[in-house]
Amino acid sequence: MQQKLTKGVKLKPSKYDKVLGSIIKMLRCDKNIKQEVIASTIGISMQQYQKYESGKTKWTLEIIQAISIELGFDCMSDLIKRLENEIKERDKMKARSEEHTSELQSRL
Repeated sequence: MQQKLTKGVKLKPSKYDKVLGSIIKMLRCDKNIKQEVIASTIGISMQQYQKYESGKTKWTLEIIQAISIELGFDCMSDLIKRLENEIKERDKMKARSEEHTSELQSRL
């Protein structure tokens, strides 16, 4: 179910695909559901499912919706909230890292 552009050009996963995969994994683990169960229920291979969760494959809306149904949550509102929170946390960590780097450089 790899998403493609016209003429067979594949979209590469972004950092958000990895973040989304982490959120899906956390939700799945919270419900004690195995990857194999979700993969077979939504009709993809276990290997393909692992690629989604690890962020190695670009997410499609179809896959997000299918998984959200299996996990029992409103995919759009819940995922958007979690994704926004994750992005905010990463931005804070990046800012702290940049501040720390500047501080170290100023000491040199």
